[in-house]
Amino acid sequence: MRLEDTDDKFDKPFQALDQALSHCPAHIEFEQDNYYVTDFDSAKQAMGNPDGNYVEQSDFFNVDGAMFSTRDAQIAIGKDAILSLKRYYEQRRSQIIETFRDQVGQGLSWPDSANDLMYCTFYDFLVDSQRSPQLRKHLDKVLRHSLYSGQKTHGSGWRRAFIRLRVHRALRAVFKARRQQPPYQGTNRDVIDILLACSPDNESPKALAQIFLSFFFAINSSMAFTLAWSLYFCAKEGGVLHPAPWIVKEALRLWPVAWNLPRTPSKAHTLGELNIKQSDTVTVCPYVLHRHPDNWSQPERFYPPRWENATADAPYMPFGWGTHKCIASAFALNFTSDLISALQGQQLIFEQLSEELHPEPAIAPPEFRVKVKTSA
Repeated sequence: MRLEDTDDKFDKPFQALDQALSHCPAHIEFEQDNYYVTDFDSAKQAMGNPDGNYVEQSDFFNVDGAMFSTRDAQIAIGKDAILSLKRYYEQRRSQIIETFRDQVGQGLSWPDSANDLMYCTFYDFLVDSQRSPQLRKHLDKVLRHSLYSGQKTHGSGWRRAFIRLRVHRALRAVFKARRQQPPYQGTNRDVIDILLACSPDNESPKALAQIFLSFFFAINSSMAFTLAWSLYFCAKEGGVLHPAPWIVKEALRLWPVAWNLPRTPSKAHTLGELNIKQSDTVTVCPYVLHRHPDNWSQPERFYPPRWENATADAPYMPFGWGTHKCIASAFALNFTSDLISALQGQQLIFEQLSEELHPEPAIAPPEFRVKVKTSA
């Protein structure tokens, strides 16, 4: 099914995709030669790339459109980072949960509060502020002008470009300085240390800076919006009415934060019923997969109990698929479930502050406020 050539499909892509999904299409041609696959097997083929039909690609280890370093280095970074992230969280778990409960109790607006929580909570995992204090002012600006929902849509493009230039320059300088020092043996090991320890000695500071920013955006954007969507649906229901892992999985089924995953064919091939040319683009869109009537019953309904009997092969990929699946997917689910569970027993009051969705690379919920109902 080919979408009509209107501005709306770019300004309001979710509405355009919903309209197409109402026809149960075998695929969606978003624009000429850009195919959105709708069946799970084709999506796994495109993401897993078992036959080499696509240019090898990682949405995380991406440096100017090319793969970062070697696959061995990527694996080493992923393993080291996840172990360090889990350790960092476990050491601060009670404090982080209490901070989240306080935020909800204060009646703050979301999703920006989720960005603030993640940024303040995990900053010292990303950067040891004692050893690299000069980065804070630059990363503060990235938070305000690139991470808050709507900034990429309505914010100043030239301001973001200027901030990006400044933060890249500052990060390159930090990587150069740290590389000249002996390997860090202290207790405040950060992502900069991990990248230097797991990458070849000749890896460019420019490439290392870009992967650092992948970590920065994964934590402060993707994980933040996962939390925000989970809280959004809990608050609309009036509280935590289901097991928290079901709530988080169902929120990500309806609104997968990474919702658009294009792949570039390396050769002509067949994908399901499609004859793909090398010049085409094949897009795996978890939003489409998760809402297609052939994949889920009542796909537009928020219904966490569907996860009670869901199987491991359910058509679900909010974190990608295959060897380049998000390295922090399990941690993100467990972390968000921990926080949502902390609201168990509280009656939540939901207030919608905006209806606007911003079609940005990481999709956040429209602005809302949550309050806790207190007994009279």
